[in-house]
Amino acid sequence: MFLKKVETLEKLLNLRKKDIVTAVGSNGKTTFCLNLCKELKLKKKTVFLTTTVKILPINKKYGFVDITIPNIENEDEEKEREVFSEMEITSFLLNLEKNLNNSNNVYVLGIYDSKIGKITSLSPELLENISEKCDYMIIEGDGSKMKPLKGWKKTEPVYTKNTTKSVGILPINIIGNKINDVNIHRMEEFLEISKSQKNETLTLNHLYNLIVHKNGLFQYALGERILILNCAERNKDKENALNLAKMLKSNINFRDTRIGVTSLKNREYYEIEENNIMKEENHNSKISAIIMASGKSKRMGTNKLLLEYRGITFIENTLEKVLNENFYELAIVISDKKVRKKCQDYIKKSEKDEKKIYIVGNKKSEKGQSESIKIGLKTLEKCEGYMFFSCDQPFLTSNTIKKILQNFKTKGITIPEYNGKRSLPVIFGENFKDELLKLEGDTGGKTVISNHQDKIKIVEIENPDEGKDIDTKEDYEMLKKGEQDVYSRNNNKQ
Repeated sequence: MFLKKVETLEKLLNLRKKDIVTAVGSNGKTTFCLNLCKELKLKKKTVFLTTTVKILPINKKYGFVDITIPNIENEDEEKEREVFSEMEITSFLLNLEKNLNNSNNVYVLGIYDSKIGKITSLSPELLENISEKCDYMIIEGDGSKMKPLKGWKKTEPVYTKNTTKSVGILPINIIGNKINDVNIHRMEEFLEISKSQKNETLTLNHLYNLIVHKNGLFQYALGERILILNCAERNKDKENALNLAKMLKSNINFRDTRIGVTSLKNREYYEIEENNIMKEENHNSKISAIIMASGKSKRMGTNKLLLEYRGITFIENTLEKVLNENFYELAIVISDKKVRKKCQDYIKKSEKDEKKIYIVGNKKSEKGQSESIKIGLKTLEKCEGYMFFSCDQPFLTSNTIKKILQNFKTKGITIPEYNGKRSLPVIFGENFKDELLKLEGDTGGKTVISNHQDKIKIVEIENPDEGKDIDTKEDYEMLKKGEQDVYSRNNNKQ
């Protein structure tokens, strides 16, 4: 492994339009949020900067637009006021719309509590509703009392349900320091998670435990997990960061976690590159992808591929994740002209090699999913495996796709299982191609799977919501209203 310098946080994060980024951890969260917002402001993007916990007011020198709601004093001084009148919310939204019409900028959102001198969180529902109005939302979702490290209670960190990137930040320069009350917030929790003892010297093993433990840095993380090892100003810090990254990459649950090494205060950013041997181990399979996008959406009553979620259509949501992987070829099987146009426009913007991407029509879509499977297979060259995607799993993450790919064995069938329920995307080895080409009706590849139980590799996916299909109007309404139960803890306050 080695460090490769990148110019911006945007590139380090592989930021995409409509991303909702939640920063958690310690020692650098606020600087991270401010640096990222400044970058996006220079690119004339509309950015919402907010919190799900409590943060200090943003210095006016940044030129951000303050649209915080003042917290009127309570009669009960012991309680924070969490419910605002309809008039106050309407006033806030009108003020937001007015400012958005003026220019692209960074908008600081939240509730200003004059008693504590901090900005506190808007309601989760309001944050989700206004997220469509910005290009990016940057959220500080954790607190550490200004200490380098912390342990986590069961109510933290705090995420919005539509978070797309969970960024965990830890200081790598803390290695060699003492585990004491000066350095640690929530000592009892920290000792349990890091498997350490008070007054011990901090080691890489302690940080490793803090990251991988189920109640650690990425507790409740949503979307893509990204680790940032901050405060890497010295060569020794960079060396420790590389050694820690090697330890993490040997853990199957963190093999695909993006890792950055930074000095946020100096705006120096590095991504960790794997050497050629390691890359070959992870990407030596020549696998092609087939997106089955020619269904009739009978239960929805309208073409669900053109419905929007987080500012993009279902078909674009799927394309974004598939194009993010290094597939050998891609076939998109469609039956609708508008879907074709959406695909063409998105692929053109993605700047991917269009020579290996095929949009093919399905004139027999009424015959069921088997037609999409057969058309996709006939379109693509011979390869080691074919990964089949539907377009109605909006919660599916890139991490899960990578995990399925990594578990694929040549001449096998790899199936993700979400809380005991099997679903897509599934990979079939090339040796099953002839059998798949004989399929009929709307059963998909289930017949082939049932005939080859001994060839199946099940991949357990931690978040069951990733396997949820959006098939009906009721499903879609729940999705839009944010009523899906995705690790819902947002009403808990730190």
